[in-house]
Amino acid sequence: MKTNKGIAFPVILVILALLGVGGGVGYTQIKKIAEKRRVKFEEEQKIVKEKEMKEAGERAEKEKMEMEKKRAFEEKELRERIFAKAQVVDLKDMVRGKSTGKAWLALYEGKTYHRIKSAGLSKLEGTSFYEGWLIKDAKKDDFFSTGKMELQENGDGILEFVTEGDKTFYRTAVLTSEPNDGNPKPDKHIQEGVFSSKLKNSDFVVVLKEITEGKDIGPSSASTKNIEITSSGFSPATLDIKVGDTVIFTNRDSVQHWPASEVHPSHLLCAGFDSLKGLNKGETYNFTFKEAKECPMHDHLNPSLKGKIKVMQ
Repeated sequence: MKTNKGIAFPVILVILALLGVGGGVGYTQIKKIAEKRRVKFEEEQKIVKEKEMKEAGERAEKEKMEMEKKRAFEEKELRERIFAKAQVVDLKDMVRGKSTGKAWLALYEGKTYHRIKSAGLSKLEGTSFYEGWLIKDAKKDDFFSTGKMELQENGDGILEFVTEGDKTFYRTAVLTSEPNDGNPKPDKHIQEGVFSSKLKNSDFVVVLKEITEGKDIGPSSASTKNIEITSSGFSPATLDIKVGDTVIFTNRDSVQHWPASEVHPSHLLCAGFDSLKGLNKGETYNFTFKEAKECPMHDHLNPSLKGKIKVMQ
């Protein structure tokens, strides 16, 4: 009787060989799939990290901007308090024009603070500009520039200057017109004022008390009030508020308005209450009143528009 054992054994070897090859192919496929998944996961994680880093950077930039805005507001408020106690002199028109102006000079905590505020200046031709100066002795070239003045369309301008050290012995404040020729010396004098020689340097030193005069004004006791400005004036024209309240002025007119305290044009009756520029339509200016008193106000660009804010304890 014949047997198939001789044939069966080679067949078994062939089957085992085929199974081995198939198993190798399956393992390779699994390995490729796993690698693709790993790469995809790493790419997704990279995207997530990049998004988190971007968001963190945006938050940091926003916080930085808010801090800078807060610091700028505090610096502006400090300057207003300093100038409210500074020595002040009228500026004389030196070119037979109709311009008026005032200059302030003070020393606070080792820094010199100087401001020129002018009105009724003529528009200069070409690239010429207005520049401020503090002069001690012009013959000895003992002077320095306090910077360029930005002139508004109505001929008004403000220049502020702060520097380290005591410069209050430079007693002559001058506003010149400069031809933009690079000459470091003052050119044509437009306005000029001299602080009295009888003043001692100590007379220019400003000492500020605490803003709240020892009273704690917290967010819970303060509120915000609104005043709109139209062609007819302030609305409401009179307003009663409490110490610590903030008033927001909004220009609803098509022309500029400039809210400020009396007396025109110095705006010194309520220290710091001065937008320092004309507000365009839709623009706002806010001021926090920290002293109990009456604050008559007006539009610097149209002084006939008046109002009053009464600040109570």
